[in-house]
Amino acid sequence: MDWLRNYMIRKRDQATVSYSRFGRTGEEEEDRPPPTQIFLAPFNEDDPQFKVIGYWHVEKASVTLAAFGMCMVILLFISSFFEFNWYHHQRGVDISALLGLFTYLALGVLVHYYVLYGIKKQKAYYLLPFIVVYSVVLTGEAVALIGLIVKMVEPQDLNHPPFSGLFFSLLIIVIAQVFMLSTILRCRQYLSLKETHLLELQVAEKGKTQNPEMEIVIVGEGTIHQAASRAHASSDVEAQQHDVPTPSDPVMSADNPIYGH
Repeated sequence: MDWLRNYMIRKRDQATVSYSRFGRTGEEEEDRPPPTQIFLAPFNEDDPQFKVIGYWHVEKASVTLAAFGMCMVILLFISSFFEFNWYHHQRGVDISALLGLFTYLALGVLVHYYVLYGIKKQKAYYLLPFIVVYSVVLTGEAVALIGLIVKMVEPQDLNHPPFSGLFFSLLIIVIAQVFMLSTILRCRQYLSLKETHLLELQVAEKGKTQNPEMEIVIVGEGTIHQAASRAHASSDVEAQQHDVPTPSDPVMSADNPIYGH
């Protein structure tokens, strides 16, 4: 049993943790000085990756496209409502058509409204309904395009109109919806990165209130990791305090804050 006791003692010594940094009474204090710098990844709202067609910001583009989509939904609802022949069908058909039209109106307006609301509140998750609905719609339209291509390849029946006009009309609609979906996806990425950056700034400001001597430094991603490695490799505390990294080219990904000494 001695070997088992010795084994447990060795494991206990390996698992010993010091809580001195948490200010426990009776523990010896650490010699490491408090952090003097906190490094944050930069965030540039005017970066080219947040521009549509080179100059149109994704926020403005998303607002414009969402308003355009909402107007198109209302216009199609009104035209379908007045074009439908309500007096030459059974009551069940009329009720089903009416419910379908109002469901289309409510869903279409809400999906586009959430985009506007999410941009106003600067919350990326409000854009998810638009992305989900448009992804499903585009999947159905892609299947319809494949069916139209098959019909166009088959021998044409003189009693049926050609499918080429319907194919090109649907293709234009698909291209417009793909452009809208890609713009909203980029806007969601922009809002997510902005939220993360603001959260990091809040954490840094909170740390600065607890340690007023701490300095907030915004640098590039590569410089952050290089500075951290130099700080750990150097054993001279004074050299670590004066080792300020030089900012490199800004990156648009928001990393977690890295503390330096």
